[in-house]
Amino acid sequence: MSKPSEFLCTERCIQHIEDAHLPLYGLRLVHACHYFVDQTPGLSMQNMALHPDRHYTVRCQTLLEATGTPNANDFDMIKEGVEFLQGGKIFSHLHLHENGRKLTFHFAKRYADDAVRKKGDKFAFVDVDQVRTLRTREQIECYMRATMVLRSDFPMFALSWREDRDGPWLQAKKSWLLAARRVGERLGLDFVIIPRISVETDEIDRVQVKLVPKVSRWSQGKLFPRDGQGVVVVVNGKSDTLSRAELRTRRNWCKADRP
Repeated sequence: MSKPSEFLCTERCIQHIEDAHLPLYGLRLVHACHYFVDQTPGLSMQNMALHPDRHYTVRCQTLLEATGTPNANDFDMIKEGVEFLQGGKIFSHLHLHENGRKLTFHFAKRYADDAVRKKGDKFAFVDVDQVRTLRTREQIECYMRATMVLRSDFPMFALSWREDRDGPWLQAKKSWLLAARRVGERLGLDFVIIPRISVETDEIDRVQVKLVPKVSRWSQGKLFPRDGQGVVVVVNGKSDTLSRAELRTRRNWCKADRP
């Protein structure tokens, strides 16, 4: 059962959001509009997909109360969010009224279609109270993925980081480790972050994240890789890069911080 501050977001919608590579205010605006549709009687993503010409108007203050910066009275989130999202693939219509107090929008048909949960879909219950206090794109995207897989026996996901777009992993790493520390503290999780090397290029081509709840369901030999370079553990809000010797020591550990 979800909380009043949560809405259901399918993996397909999470993928749309990650592909858009939005800055903080863009992410917050997408989540605020999705939450508004989810929480407003008479509105639904299914109806939005069926009626592409039926636009919806909402007070900007309502959106700010959902995902705006706590205690902030400015409308930068709306203005900058609209600027980044116009012409993209998440909204088919997005218009900030001249007085800046109302926003008229319509989600793109594909996004709205993909927001409707189907049998077997992976999904997350996204809490707007968390979104409004996370401070970077990496933190919000890490939170969404972690929330989606947390119910799995062996929760794991790949970061949305891409070298061709975001630069080398060593350059992007700091922001993602901060995200893991923040999200881990919020959700009561530890992380094992594993850079994966391409067999074709011998370069890092993806970064896998394994989540470790306080009551771990990981079995021996499944949590830590046999070998690797740059594997990081995030425990109790602190991160530590493991040497290969330390990695071998932890081979049969079922938790991130102790056997």
